[in-house]
Amino acid sequence: MKNIIFEYPIKETLGNVFRIIQGHQITDEEIYKSYGSIPVYTGAGELKGFWDKALVGKDDLPCLTYATKAFDGTIVIRNEIFDANNTAVLILKDKYKEIVLLEWISVILPKIFLEIMTSKEGVSYLNREIVEAIEINIPDRKTQEDLIIKHKAINERLDHAKELLRRCKALMNKFINIEYKTYQGKNVEIEECVGYMSGNSGLTEEFVYHTLQEEGKKYSILSSATEERTMMGTVPKCYINNKELKVFEGKEGLLVTRNGKAGQTRYLSEGTYTINDHAYILFVKPDSKYQINLKWLSIQYKSQFLMYSSNADNGTWNMTGFFKHTKIDIPNLQEQLSIVKKYEILERRIDSIENIKKHYSDLVSKEIA
Repeated sequence: MKNIIFEYPIKETLGNVFRIIQGHQITDEEIYKSYGSIPVYTGAGELKGFWDKALVGKDDLPCLTYATKAFDGTIVIRNEIFDANNTAVLILKDKYKEIVLLEWISVILPKIFLEIMTSKEGVSYLNREIVEAIEINIPDRKTQEDLIIKHKAINERLDHAKELLRRCKALMNKFINIEYKTYQGKNVEIEECVGYMSGNSGLTEEFVYHTLQEEGKKYSILSSATEERTMMGTVPKCYINNKELKVFEGKEGLLVTRNGKAGQTRYLSEGTYTINDHAYILFVKPDSKYQINLKWLSIQYKSQFLMYSSNADNGTWNMTGFFKHTKIDIPNLQEQLSIVKKYEILERRIDSIENIKKHYSDLVSKEIA
């Protein structure tokens, strides 16, 4: 082995470098009925339980594991006998044991796997044939070690950013559970003080395109996408399906997604808006005897908004159920605004951390490109 001279980089397929064990399905019942001590892991690398069978032997260690279904970028180096559920194993062939560092492979493979799953239509399962055919360029050992060191340093910063993010979101949740000092009312039916505007059926991208040349006051089109960058553009006041376009202007509102990410909300400052039939806009009724800040409402009662969403992938928000059954406690306006101010500070902090996290994630991708 030591007398063989390789020219780097070595271009090889994973099938030539590794022996691949595709893995199998293990049910909870099977694990429950077993009295073994061998750990069983999920595809994401989490401990599922223990039983009396093993996927690999001592001679196969160390090895790599990855999820065959719903791969999320997690590749784990295993140094002990184990079994795994919906998990494949990569075992280095003898020829490459002194050439390929498993830690280097664990760094470069997630990006390759994820690109395959997004570029090949219908690929949601990393079967053996797909993985065996993947080509890699193996650099010399020093180059592999350098990448591992860089990757570790970047990942430490990335993990720190993730921890900061977790703490900020935990603080946000604390705001929801506070007891206010004074209340305008308790157990108030939400339909007493909040109204809604439903969307315009037929307000599609095609319809908007045909109104581009029309003049007049423009209204920003909102939909189930609650981010500004995903808005559909603008449209003038017009008729759609023989009905006058419903618009929202001159007051603050709360956009609620009707389907897709159902129950998600976005605060709307005073402006000129319209919506398609994938969303609603909530507003404080003009005759409400309660002072309500809509951003506070979306923070304090986030769980109630989500409660009336179906669990399907393309879930639907049950507007009727929300207004029929939701009751709220309304503190005085100053206490509402105090919560909103603290929340906005945390939102800015989270945006900053998200940008940092993206920066480090981009660095990881750049290093392994």
